[in-house]
Amino acid sequence: MKPISDMWLIQIEVTNTCTHKCSHCTRACSHIKKPFMGGLDYIEKALRSMEGWNRGVGCMGGEPTLHPKFPEICELYRKYFPRDRCGL
Repeated sequence: MKPISDMWLIQIEVTNTCTHKCSHCTRACSHIKKPFMGGLDYIEKALRSMEGWNRGVGCMGGEPTLHPKFPEICELYRKYFPRDRCGL
């Protein structure tokens, strides 16, 4: 297994909510009964902790766009990372 320092992308989990029931879901979202919505403070802390990271950073979940604060999350990503290093 590669160490984190050798990865090209790190994902931040912002929610486990998803409206799909994909049988191949690696997040097992359809089996989760209680939805998780990461708070903006949690997400910003995660982004700040990656200061100096010069590779990609992703927004992960179930379906991240279902997070009620998704526009604000995008603003946080843009605050800490250039657009070309952000992924969804």
